[in-house]
Amino acid sequence: MENLKTFNEAQSREEWIQMAELPESIESVVLSADILIVPSMMSKQPMAFMSGTMELFAYLQAEVGDRVEICIRDDDYVEIELNSRKIRLGKFILKDIALPLFLSILGGYIANQCNRPAVPETVIEVQEFQKPVEVEFSITVEDSTGRRKEFQFEGPAADYKEVSDEILKLWNEE
Repeated sequence: MENLKTFNEAQSREEWIQMAELPESIESVVLSADILIVPSMMSKQPMAFMSGTMELFAYLQAEVGDRVEICIRDDDYVEIELNSRKIRLGKFILKDIALPLFLSILGGYIANQCNRPAVPETVIEVQEFQKPVEVEFSITVEDSTGRRKEFQFEGPAADYKEVSDEILKLWNEE
């Protein structure tokens, strides 16, 4: 799959805790979360999150409860909005046990986003808005032995099912 990249090295939860300068009171919650949303590392605001992260966080919480967390202090939370027809989901760190469930839930979220009605029946003559919806995300999966693998995808939302199957296959091959 050409739009899916894999990397055998990725930042750990501990490294994210240090970068976000989290207090000890939050560390244990971040370390125990099965699904962790981390900053997107955009160049001008490295500790910011993609626009819509709180909506995605609420969606994930509705599905998995307190097994999901955001790696930032409440006072430091900032979102970046990049306007295009791309659904930018951000970066995630998952415990390996949560990978199949997360991929399923994320697929539902992407489908919901793709099926949202466009802005009130406006015809937009910009080529960017006539292309199929694209999605972008990064998932780091880690197991209890410390093994980590990062998966980055940027491509058509319609390819998500194939991509999620490939991520599961690549993770389980090791």
